[in-house]
Amino acid sequence: MDVNRINSEIIKYRDKEDILKKTAGQIVKDFNHCGIQLTFPDNLKWIYSVFYDQLVRIIRNLMDENRPNLYNLLYRIDISEKTVVKRTEDSLDKMLEEVITELILERELKKVILREHFSGRI
Repeated sequence: MDVNRINSEIIKYRDKEDILKKTAGQIVKDFNHCGIQLTFPDNLKWIYSVFYDQLVRIIRNLMDENRPNLYNLLYRIDISEKTVVKRTEDSLDKMLEEVITELILERELKKVILREHFSGRI
């Protein structure tokens, strides 16, 4: 299976409001399960960049103040250390919290898309 083809297919869903709302729900669920209280305001504009900006700040805070919780979160979401290291090496122009945020958003978006696909909704 070609990972680049899969990632390019997923990108087209980043602008779909219904998918982003479900992705936000998945993010909240996984963060809360790890003891990280996260909510998105009801009036939030459902666009990918808003999630990205909010999560970068949260991830930066976890890196500075609670790394064990960050590791637990990455494990819960199913992002391996190997994946983080590889993406970091491939993205030298980005800060670590930006790389981790991208990985979280991609993984959570994939979860939602797969669930929607197998339920016949997309």
